[in-house]
Amino acid sequence: MLNNGYIFNADGRQYTIIEQLGRGANTVAYLAKCSHGKLVTKCILKEYAPHNIDEIKVGKARFITSGMMQNDIRNKSVLNNQTPPVSHVFEANGTAYIDVACYNGTTLDSLDSLTLPQYIAICETISKTVGYYHKSGYLCLDLKPENIFIMQNAPDDMITQLVEFIDFDSIHDVNNGGNT
Repeated sequence: MLNNGYIFNADGRQYTIIEQLGRGANTVAYLAKCSHGKLVTKCILKEYAPHNIDEIKVGKARFITSGMMQNDIRNKSVLNNQTPPVSHVFEANGTAYIDVACYNGTTLDSLDSLTLPQYIAICETISKTVGYYHKSGYLCLDLKPENIFIMQNAPDDMITQLVEFIDFDSIHDVNNGGNT
């Protein structure tokens, strides 16, 4: 796990950890500053950091594959807005990372003041998005509020028609082991 202010370089990019955003079973998500030449942006940096280190090689390979698969999923036109764009998948510090574009918004579990019409609109969007994934040959195996990102124009202005699934490792290709 990386501390706030930690700086490291990988493949011509410099990452500075701003803050930890959350921890899942096998990953830690950070808000980071990414410098690539003169371009400086913020990104979500996902680090492969499993609790169980016994299966680290297999898990790391799956993590890297899931990051690369996200751009393949985005290339399917109907899933362009529902899949966060992955900027860079790389290994450093003895583990793997996925650099994802950073947008304004929050996870569904962090929204505690939704009106009933807003909640229904978000649930309708989630069900349509799951349907798009299924029609494209993918399964969403870990749908829960903390894995669903709701876009926002401003802190009080949700875009209820646009959600993203942010747990890359839980999206599986039906034709490539998705039925396990």
